[in-house]
Formats: sequence, C-alpha cells, structure tokens
Amino acid sequence: MPWKLSKFKVRFKNDGPYSKVTYTVRVENQSNIRMKGGLCARLIDKDDFEIEAIPGQSLNFAPGKTDSTSDRFHLKPDLWSEVAKIKAYIGPYRCADSPSEAVSNIVIITVNSH
Repeated sequence: MPWKLSKFKVRFKNDGPYSKVTYTVRVENQSNIRMKGGLCARLIDKDDFEIEAIPGQSLNFAPGKTDSTSDRFHLKPDLWSEVAKIKAYIGPYRCADSPSEAVSNIVIITVNSH
C-alpha cells in the first residue's frame, strides 16, 4: 500500500445539541511518487453495521512525506453513543470508495466511552 496510517486518536466533546468529534491520524506516503487521496472515517456500531461515513481531508503528499492530520465532525449525541469503533483509511475518492478499495491500511479504533 502506498499510504500508511498510524497513531489514530479520537476526542469527543459534548457541545450542545451536537457532539464534536475530532480525530488525528499520522499519514505517511510510502511510495516514490506524489500521492493524492482522501481520508474516510466510517462509524461502526457494536453489531458491525455502518452508522455513517464521514469524508475527511484531501491529501496530496510528496514521496516519503509523513505528517499528522486532523479533522472534525459534528454528530447528534444519541448517534455517537451507538458508535463502537471507527474504521479510517485513505481512498482515491474519500468515502466514495469502500474499505476494500483503500490505498492505505485500515486503522480501527475502538470507542470505549462516550
């Protein structure tokens, strides 16, 4: 895979009628060419069903570049309470691509508390 994701972190803040969720991930272009793609965070419930797909930032990295990127989204608290894990990956067209079409590893983070 040309992209590598690591050090995935999630922060949650209950902010009025919507909860703010911020995630940070370390991204590395492991190829020898410039790579473009977009982050996708898929919210998954305890039964492994997808609740929502959240498109993240577009990325355009030179060969060998490594950097951390953050993104945030708002979600109703009752919906966030159903999230058991987040699957994050880079797709050529963000969340329009399924995880099987990812051009990076798929990072899964378990959401322990809401």
